[in-house]
Amino acid sequence: TCYAAGDTKGPARIAAVRLVFAALGGLVLMIQLDRVAVIDGELTRLGDLPAFWLLDSEIRQAGEIRRLGAVGLALAAVMPAWAATLTTLTVELGAVRSDEGRIYVAVFPESASKTFPDAGDAIAGAWRIASAGSRRFVFAELPPGRYAVTAYHDENGNGELDANMLGIPTEGYGFANDAFGRMGPPSFGAAAVEVGEDGGTADISLSY
Repeated sequence: TCYAAGDTKGPARIAAVRLVFAALGGLVLMIQLDRVAVIDGELTRLGDLPAFWLLDSEIRQAGEIRRLGAVGLALAAVMPAWAATLTTLTVELGAVRSDEGRIYVAVFPESASKTFPDAGDAIAGAWRIASAGSRRFVFAELPPGRYAVTAYHDENGNGELDANMLGIPTEGYGFANDAFGRMGPPSFGAAAVEVGEDGGTADISLSY
């Protein structure tokens, strides 16, 4: 959601766009379908199509004619869902050293910048069977924004990134932009990429 991605104004913008689409779509469809009626069980055209204005009042007031203008309004009600802008983040993962185990990739919204890379704050994540060399992950239906990305290679299949007594990972791991932190993980900003309406790409090379 937009809130999870740290975009507090996004829902209001999407709601406004949906309202405009509903109003315009309802008007256009109503005018067209108002010229189609059910008479004696058959669909009948009452005027020229496409139409740019309402039917004459005499036809509209004829009670025995069942026009389909209301159907146009109903169809317009489902149109706003098409107006929501969502995008796709593609993660290109490289330097996977073996086919053992699985690989996990997590995507973090900007709202998680202070706690990054706490796994509980990820907006999306996916597991894939490991394949030596490279792998591609695609995360669809994300609001445009700024996202940090992490990845690790769970070679022993225990579902977590193993580390030694000092907290240093003993399995492959990496961050977008190949960001590297000193005495800990890199900052959110160092591992973040911009994802616009046309999508975005994050590149990660695993380190072992």
